[in-house]
Amino acid sequence: MKYDLSRWKLLNELRSHGREIAGNIPYAMYIHGSVARGDVTPSSDIDIVILERISSYMIENFTSYRIRRIVQATPNSVIKAVYEVDEKTNIIFPLTSIAWHEIEFYDFGGKIPLTSNERVKGVNKRLLMIEPTSWGHVEWSIVNRIDEAAKILGIHSEVVRERVRVLMRRNEIGRTGVYLNVPVPEDRSVEEYLKILADHDPVVRRRLRR
Repeated sequence: MKYDLSRWKLLNELRSHGREIAGNIPYAMYIHGSVARGDVTPSSDIDIVILERISSYMIENFTSYRIRRIVQATPNSVIKAVYEVDEKTNIIFPLTSIAWHEIEFYDFGGKIPLTSNERVKGVNKRLLMIEPTSWGHVEWSIVNRIDEAAKILGIHSEVVRERVRVLMRRNEIGRTGVYLNVPVPEDRSVEEYLKILADHDPVVRRRLRR
């Protein structure tokens, strides 16, 4: 797919906006998804990811936000904080230990350092491998090429296989739910509210103890 000038302009605008929002936060940060790969559309979100456990205070000290949420995909998944900065921009970081395969989830979709100007290979929600070129990108389905996709992305085949399973199921039955997705009250810190949730939910309590 060859990009026109409007696509290149949009990509630069989204990356610049992400850097403006999060550029002063003193942690290693990554852009994940289409903004990292380059295959952006007007509906693309800017997902900024921190892969280490940090204090929510450090986010709030350097940027404003609209909504804070605590999210957990499944009972065995990492619990994450999601700061919705504006209608397009999210800052995401783990509140519990993050496993290697959960880190590779971000490599599956493509991730780059926040300050990088490169574009990287990654897989979109339609299970198409996006391989950047000087003029745009080439794309191909990974459904029957899981081992090849894993090798290209430098991740484990089982991670690719699991993402294929989840995304194919989502395509068949619509958007699937998550185990936990709750807003954090303004009068509580993220960490305080997570402890309140743990007091009432044994799944969250077990995950915090790991």
